Amino acid sequence: MRIRPLSEDEYRRDRSSESAVRMLSENNRDENCTQQNVFEAVGKRAVDQCIQGYNGTIFAYATNRKRKDIHMQGARDEVKYLCRASYIEIYNETIYDLLDPLTRTCAMREDIKRGVFIDNVTEETVQDPNEAYECLFVVRRTGIRSHSVLMLVIQSLTQMDTGLTEIRESKFSLVDLAGSERQKLANTSGLRLKEAANINKSLSTLGNTAN
Repeated sequence: MRIRPLSEDEYRRDRSSESAVRMLSENNRDENCTQQNVFEAVGKRAVDQCIQGYNGTIFAYATNRKRKDIHMQGARDEVKYLCRASYIEIYNETIYDLLDPLTRTCAMREDIKRGVFIDNVTEETVQDPNEAYECLFVVRRTGIRSHSVLMLVIQSLTQMDTGLTEIRESKFSLVDLAGSERQKLANTSGLRLKEAANINKSLSTLGNTAN
């Protein structure tokens, strides 16, 4: 198991268990906080560590009644990188492959070597940020009524002085969460009620996992 190294903020504050979410809220309380401010506080550190071989995930969340002002759209010579992207949508407990022309459904599997993964999900090689953006801007089937996850698999190949090649692989995930909804206040019914129930259930499960 590889654990990410402590950030400079964590070293300085002596809060090794402090989450990036709390640090972000403390460092950027101002409503005029920009996309660049958030990237410098959280995104850049996560990306740098991911390139070094550590997995990373960034969540973006806002309730349905609030707007996300900060959103998702926003190397050494001896190292070669390969990046593969996949993009999924989770709607009513079903996983959809957004990079597949038919938007087929996928199943979640668990393997001793691979851990938890999405089986048969489409992976596209991306050569530059523009190609990654093209994957991210694929239209979601249900918009704000679903979660979406952009997953990047980053492989680095380093030619060592000994003649051996060191290969590292990490996963970087950008998760856009659907907003929770109070069903009694919203007075929803039918499909809308089912959507809200599944959204709230998944957010609650995520909260329990994080805690």
